[in-house]
Amino acid sequence: MVKNILELAILDFSISLMKIKNFYISNRNKDVLIIHGENYSPAVIEELAEQISPCVVKAAAFSTQSENSEAAILLLEERHKLNDDNRKEVANLIFDTVISQIGINIQEIVFFELW
Repeated sequence: MVKNILELAILDFSISLMKIKNFYISNRNKDVLIIHGENYSPAVIEELAEQISPCVVKAAAFSTQSENSEAAILLLEERHKLNDDNRKEVANLIFDTVISQIGINIQEIVFFELW
């Protein structure tokens, strides 16, 4: 179900918000993101995103097929409800930090809160 919600959420927004009941990563099909022919560790991206802002409780990095290659997506659990300006600020900080430290361009960031 989460996959379908994510697919809908990332169609039109680079920064989105959704509410879900549970969030956990049980088993990855592959523990590597291949973006433009380069291999990246989702765990490293997730750890970096979680350390960047105290507003982020948990992160999940994964990829999806875009027009020509795989695109990196980052799902972030909010510690508390953020307004749109705060989300943009956190997202921009994460976009910039991930590209400068890891060299990967995150295409989409989706915020969510547990309810």
